[in-house]
Amino acid sequence: MDSNGAQKNVLEDYKKLKMNEELWKYKEWLIEELNQSNADWKIVFAHHPLYTKGKRHGKIAKCLREEIYQDSQGREAKGYGMENVLIQGGVQLYISGHEHVLQHKVSQGINYAVVFSGLFKGFYGGEEKSENMDWWKVTSGFLAVTVTKEEIILKYVGEGAMLLHSVTIPKKENFLKF
Repeated sequence: MDSNGAQKNVLEDYKKLKMNEELWKYKEWLIEELNQSNADWKIVFAHHPLYTKGKRHGKIAKCLREEIYQDSQGREAKGYGMENVLIQGGVQLYISGHEHVLQHKVSQGINYAVVFSGLFKGFYGGEEKSENMDWWKVTSGFLAVTVTKEEIILKYVGEGAMLLHSVTIPKKENFLKF
């Protein structure tokens, strides 16, 4: 999913592309695809995370995740409400990048995996102390994903091929639909 419509500076730099409008179309497309799918595993890939400990990118995450959020000026703003789309669509895993750290969080039955991207290591704008992640590490690395009929295994691998963190997601027989 192209999530660039939630990033203010991208919207300003590329006004002619109307990325905000495109993101609303992606959301409707995703709702339709998830509701029609009978797949054992529903995994969504996007550029931006829905959860992060990063201060600057945390605003983008909240814009994507929530129906209503506080913008960078502290005003109430309309968000995309993507977390509800994922929940209602029975998604088990959301994989994103954008932040320059490795992160993992489980919220409302969905695993959120953030994969390191770029050469810079760390949070742009600093770390948001109040944001809770289940696990995170400021390091370069990658995410190895194994998918079987019974489970998904996430392995966060750091420098020197060191296993830093592992998560097993068991298959759920029945998805909750709201």
